[in-house]
Order: sequence, then C-alpha cells, then structure tokens
Amino acid sequence: LEFSKLAEAQLQEELQAEKPEPVRTNSRSVPVRIKRYVKKRSGGHCEHPNCNKAGEHIHHTESFALRRIHDPDKLLHLCTEHHDIIHHGHIDEEVSWKQIEELPRYDIKTLVNARVAEFRR
Repeated sequence: LEFSKLAEAQLQEELQAEKPEPVRTNSRSVPVRIKRYVKKRSGGHCEHPNCNKAGEHIHHTESFALRRIHDPDKLLHLCTEHHDIIHHGHIDEEVSWKQIEELPRYDIKTLVNARVAEFRR
C-alpha cells in the first residue's frame, strides 16, 4: 500500500515536470508531445470514471473549432464507446461526466451530431 502511494506520487511529479504547454494552431492534429503526455497521464486507459478499457481517442473537452487550442488539461484519453457517447451528446464531460437526461430537440450540437451520424451509415 505504501509502495503504491509512493509510485503514484512519483508519477504525478513526473507528469508535472513533463507537462507540455498548450499549443494554439489551426491544425486539428494534436501535437505528438501532448498526445504522449495525455496517454501517460491516463496509463493507457480510458479516463472515464470506472472504465478500464484501453484509451483509443484523444478528445477535446472544450470545442477545438471555437478555441483552436490543444491544452493538455482540456484533453482526455477515451475508449471508443465513451468517445462516441460524448460526441452524440449523451454525456456532458464538462459537468463531471453527468448523464444528460433529455437532449434539447433543437440544440445545434444535437442537430449536427444527428446529421454526421447519417453520413456514417
């Protein structure tokens, strides 16, 4: 037990020392250094609470289209299932992963996600 606390403290110290600065860019591609950091922080697993699946996607918790910034504190490493759930609007990651009860019928995000889903079929 004491060893695991020590190892966790050491990992947090390493992460803080290695943490890259946010990058402002027009490119949607997350810089390799930031990807590496997010994956290390997650231990290679999905960062959704209680999920032990492998992380497969780097997800911006704040809209990249609006901010144009890759901030390691605003990125999550997610499994495919949780990444899809977020993009379909069923989880609001900015409110502690709170399940959304009912989506607004004419919410722009809901309309865009529905349209994108049509093209994926």
